[in-house]
Amino acid sequence: EVQQFMNVSYVVSAEGNRLGGVLFQYQISLQIASSLTSIILKYDPSGCDEIQLFMRTPGGSVPDSISLYHSIRALPVDVVTYNTGAIESTGNVVYLSGVRRICACTSSFMLHGLHRKMKEAVLGISKLEGITEGILKDQGLISEIIMRRVSLNRQEISSLFARETHWDPRAALQCGLAHEARDIHMPPGVSIKVI
Repeated sequence: EVQQFMNVSYVVSAEGNRLGGVLFQYQISLQIASSLTSIILKYDPSGCDEIQLFMRTPGGSVPDSISLYHSIRALPVDVVTYNTGAIESTGNVVYLSGVRRICACTSSFMLHGLHRKMKEAVLGISKLEGITEGILKDQGLISEIIMRRVSLNRQEISSLFARETHWDPRAALQCGLAHEARDIHMPPGVSIKVI
């Protein structure tokens, strides 16, 4: 169930920053991406210095994850992303949208090669070629985003898609996926919006 919030409040941190918070714990779909974007846009940039996005997601739709990444990056306010448990698959794309990325000491990350679920039982060569082309295009887009945000080269990123790859916080810090690993505490008084 997606909940929409009309009134968004802020809290002032010890450093004087006006903070807002969002808790995101869903598979990424068009509906969820739209709801998250809508909630984040309710934070007025003139009244909020930073939005803290607390995440746990199994991933989901590639186009919706990429769209969410670009929407968050385009915001006129800093978004800090937190891995509060497990960020998997295309969820890594959304996590990478943060200007700062923090993971819990016992969190994990997982990335894998893309695949498509098919309803059709009989597929011809042209259909299979089209599916393969689409998967490679999506994988290329995700690779570009990863390459822009972490310290891995194209060949290293390609190898991530060859098999299911799991990272602990130490490995995430090492490649620049996360900037910091620590216990995560939601700031006292922050009105956390849940979707």
